[in-house]
Amino acid sequence: MSQKQMVFRFKIYLKEIKPMIWRRIEIRSEATFWDLASAIMDVMGWQGYHLFAFEIKRPGSRLIQYIGNPNDDFDEVLPAWEIRLDEFFKEKGDKCDFVYDFGDNWEHTVRLEGIYPVEKNTDYPRCLGGKRACPPEDCGGYAGYYELLEILENPEDEEYEETVEWLGDDYDPSEFNKEAVVFHSPEKNFGMNVNSPKQPVNDQKVVTKQSAIGDANFTLKDGLNGSLKKDLIIIARNHQLENPHKLKKDELAQRLEPIIQRDFLAEIFFFSLEQTILFYPTSKDIQSDVDNDDSMTEEQKSSLSKITQSIENILSNPKEMMQRNPDEIAYLSSKGYIFIEEKGINELIQVPEELKEILLLMLLEKGRIFFDFQKLQDYIIALAKLYGVCSYKQLHQVFKKHTGSNLTLQNIKDYTMALSERDDEFEAEENYFYLSLLDEDEASLIFEYNLKKPYYFPTEKEIMGYVVDIFCPEARRTFNNLSEILLKKTCISKNFSVVSIDYSEAIEQQDEEILDSYDEMFGDILFAARMGKGLYQVLQILDFSDCKFKQLSDTDKFYTAYLELLEKSRKWPLKGNLYSDLRKVGQ
Repeated sequence: MSQKQMVFRFKIYLKEIKPMIWRRIEIRSEATFWDLASAIMDVMGWQGYHLFAFEIKRPGSRLIQYIGNPNDDFDEVLPAWEIRLDEFFKEKGDKCDFVYDFGDNWEHTVRLEGIYPVEKNTDYPRCLGGKRACPPEDCGGYAGYYELLEILENPEDEEYEETVEWLGDDYDPSEFNKEAVVFHSPEKNFGMNVNSPKQPVNDQKVVTKQSAIGDANFTLKDGLNGSLKKDLIIIARNHQLENPHKLKKDELAQRLEPIIQRDFLAEIFFFSLEQTILFYPTSKDIQSDVDNDDSMTEEQKSSLSKITQSIENILSNPKEMMQRNPDEIAYLSSKGYIFIEEKGINELIQVPEELKEILLLMLLEKGRIFFDFQKLQDYIIALAKLYGVCSYKQLHQVFKKHTGSNLTLQNIKDYTMALSERDDEFEAEENYFYLSLLDEDEASLIFEYNLKKPYYFPTEKEIMGYVVDIFCPEARRTFNNLSEILLKKTCISKNFSVVSIDYSEAIEQQDEEILDSYDEMFGDILFAARMGKGLYQVLQILDFSDCKFKQLSDTDKFYTAYLELLEKSRKWPLKGNLYSDLRKVGQ
């Protein structure tokens, strides 16, 4: 009988767990490792939204060959969809390891128990037996699983009710029912058609596998139904939906649809203008609607018409848009607001129609206040960089003077507090917000010390400069000059020895120790400049890094550049006083 008419019988069991959790399956010998991985997910009970790999020892060698899904972080792995099982499994007793979820690190042994003829009228793969339930997904690996079992055995445990709620009342670690096993195709489990020209690559950063580019009727429901369950679970967790892994895929998609629309309304004010522009209909559609809408005033029509050109510019080159704003795209995508054709940042976007409609309605109903909130986000970021610590009162005064906005002080405070929850560039407290370079105690000290001092009132040009940089343009040029002096005119001792290496030599020799020292030193000097520290503190940084100038004249140039940087970037309160003065106050 030919090899194609044979089946492999495997026993699969989890390592490090007693009593043993195991399964026995049969699968055709000509199946691929991709097929086997899919079968293991189904028979074990894993959700399949983590990475995995088979580990096979090469004959006569200690080297391990990885078979799985190649990706940027794990490119030495062979594509599982290209390798048949009978290329590695030759006789009874052959085995390999299968690792699922490299965080929890669930290690399985896959052992070939026998090779048998195909049975007529039998579907493969099939489950022949097994013992005990699969550990819950994301429970923390072996240690977390054993801790979970202890909690379940003790109803008096303070975490018992929460654990049962998370697992569900029907979870019994001792139970396994082979009749309940349903095998799905790899395409359904992994959402990837390996016969297409584009090979699958696992990428958890950007969600969903499907889009409907060019389909004018593309809806949020279409995108959710076309997504993998693992991606829906990610979206659900971002929207604080409890225990999404317990829901079936169809039910999960159904639950998410209204939640996403609700959260879209709540969060739209916290997107930058470039983010919200993604949700516009085309400029042609907007202009047509504006021209034909008799209910709109001429002023409203004029206001909307002015933005159609900028929309056209952005949407005419979406790849450039995504290259310029990959973090924003990833954020929106993780929130479930968009669906991406291919898993990368250079691909086209498909925006669900109902979310476009929500945005357009908000534009028409909210009018000026919508754009006020978008502009406010820029001011918050800029003043955090400019002042380091800023009160909501000062933000309100600066924003109102430069924009004429009618937003109240409470509006501005609420917006800042909410924005800080998802933007790690700054933190917000009850009376002020501050740059995340500072810690809370430091920010509090600076704020309280400067309560009676007048704020520096920035120009609009300065504010716009600080939106995109940590220094104003003039100070940035000085910092770049200072950086060039450090890179070209200094050297660092290696391992506290007499041997010194400069930056160019470290690059040429790929000396990671020296390069790391330069990176750390630059970070410390950047922080020193932002804090307004004097030359003495900066010299301490150089000394700690064991960094020396090659010539005395180079030292003088650095001193001059640093003092010039302080002069050009000093604003209230961070750089209105030297950091040493602030420390005296705190002592």
